[in-house]
Amino acid sequence: MLTKNPLKAVFFDFDDTLFDHSRASLAGLAALQTQYPALLEIELPLLFKVHIDILEKFHIQVLRKKISLDMARTERFIEFFQHFNVNLSLFDVDNAKAIYREAYQANRYAMEGAVELLQALQGRCKIGLITNNLASEQIAVQQICDLNHFIEFMVTPEDAGVEKPAPGIFTNALEQAGFAAAECCMVGDSWNRDILGAVSCQIPALWFNRSAIPCPSPGLVPQCANLGEVKEYLLKRLVTV
Repeated sequence: MLTKNPLKAVFFDFDDTLFDHSRASLAGLAALQTQYPALLEIELPLLFKVHIDILEKFHIQVLRKKISLDMARTERFIEFFQHFNVNLSLFDVDNAKAIYREAYQANRYAMEGAVELLQALQGRCKIGLITNNLASEQIAVQQICDLNHFIEFMVTPEDAGVEKPAPGIFTNALEQAGFAAAECCMVGDSWNRDILGAVSCQIPALWFNRSAIPCPSPGLVPQCANLGEVKEYLLKRLVTV
């Protein structure tokens, strides 16, 4: 739970916390529907669920350097289309990758309220990212979303050698922040990766639960439905560092 210790550093997850990854992904999938009629018969939320499950499976392999990013994208779309009984040639797989990525990149936006949240925190506490993504990918999106000038440091699996929820990535962030766990707070949308990972390292956490998912462990940490609520909650604990 959040403690009464003055807040000196905030660690944010990035995808679907400060950056609206889901919005960009849905745009990519909608673009695929326009080019592949078989997908038009399937509701977009189902396409999204299947795609995100497959993406996460291959993404972990990328983080662990078992497969290249480009090969992961290829394998992802092969499996995605096969799930819906659509077999594509390698040419069509490459085409699908390009269609999805073009729409995804054109729809990269900060989460609603992210800029205002970071502006309120800037200069009053250290702001860091703990992300399960590649640094090159995240830096590019931070710049596109105009969030890069707020972020003081970022910890990725490339730095820590492990991904969330492993303790090593959180202790790396504590070292970079230079504060004790009780003086920091982790904000993220993933219960398992962000919240339980932080709590396992005694870092107070705040669950960004914009989808109103039933809490797996009520009372363990506070939760907020939007970044406006996150801002108000964190401002109550701030001190100047």
